[in-house]
Amino acid sequence: GRFSERLNAILPKNDYWFVGFKNEFRNAAGEADLKNLAGQYPCLFARGSYEHAAINGLEAYLKTNLPGIQVDKTCSTRHEAILTAGVDCDGNLDGRGIVWDESASTIKQEQ
Repeated sequence: GRFSERLNAILPKNDYWFVGFKNEFRNAAGEADLKNLAGQYPCLFARGSYEHAAINGLEAYLKTNLPGIQVDKTCSTRHEAILTAGVDCDGNLDGRGIVWDESASTIKQEQ
């Protein structure tokens, strides 16, 4: 509708979220192709409330849809859960990177 068009016009193009009850990763334009996104960005930083079950659903969704991804929860606080891959808590790339390997249908991450 008109609201989503207006929202899409002002949100950053790299702003995505997970809708737990739909088990869907999306932005204002609609459902996102997670494997395609993994090839465009060197890292993942996701945050959500502990009270909201979606953060647990997101971790499972990532591991199912991006086989081989290693998520870290060390940036989490007592107020919110934070999942990262390829980036540290200060936003610095950690050198592991995230690369979708189409031929192997898996994520390649350096150790």
